[in-house]
Amino acid sequence: LKTYKLGKSESTKNNYNSIIRLHMPKFFKDMKLRQLTPAILQEFLNEFDPNSRVVDYAYLTLRQCLKQAYINNKTARNLAETLIKPRKTKRHRKTALSLGQQERFLEVLKDYDEDVQHFMIFSIIAGTRRQETCTFDLSDIDDKNKKIYIHGTKTESSERKIKFSQSFIDFLKLKTTKPYFTRQPHYYSDMAQEIYKKAKINDKTLHDLRHTCSTNLHYLGWPDKERQVYLGHASIVMTNDIYTNLQDDITKDGLIKLYNNLYLQF
Repeated sequence: LKTYKLGKSESTKNNYNSIIRLHMPKFFKDMKLRQLTPAILQEFLNEFDPNSRVVDYAYLTLRQCLKQAYINNKTARNLAETLIKPRKTKRHRKTALSLGQQERFLEVLKDYDEDVQHFMIFSIIAGTRRQETCTFDLSDIDDKNKKIYIHGTKTESSERKIKFSQSFIDFLKLKTTKPYFTRQPHYYSDMAQEIYKKAKINDKTLHDLRHTCSTNLHYLGWPDKERQVYLGHASIVMTNDIYTNLQDDITKDGLIKLYNNLYLQF
């Protein structure tokens, strides 16, 4: 990481680091390089969900490590050439939660600790990507202008400073841990799946909360361009066609009743 990945972006280095620190030690333990075989390496990759982005990071990281080991004469052959990335299966279409599903999600969420509660509420109200949520800190709040700086992870437009309601800012200040979110990103994805299961909500992921935010803002009367900036999208087409999913039971009054003043009324 220090020698060969200096020029990479911070998010890319974090992805490498996550695989190397969290996943490789659990599987390979104290195995020596000379003990590695194509079958063992493939077994490591096959343990990941083929539809997750993590398998892409694992595949890329492992290839880079093995290639560099060969270049540095640590292995007799380039084992990177033997790797086969697991094939993706048909993925479910990401959609927003209905109002009824949001109600059940929030009810189950009450049984979890402060860290998980704040992460999920932040995701629903701010509509942030997982890594954007993880990097939030109280120092990102601009109290004077009631804005929060979001550390974008995609394009230039994803770096943004968004105005939020005072109620949402007050809610965030109830938690004072440093770092603000204390667990690894994958932990929150796992917790979302657990909450969905308990709430009897099928085929949803943590990222669906971002779709839910966009859809909620639509029903709260936010203009399209404002929602695009809010979510950090480079294109309004992405906001409208992908992230805004019409739901039969969502109404402005229903959202205000469920979330009180956490959403800023445009």
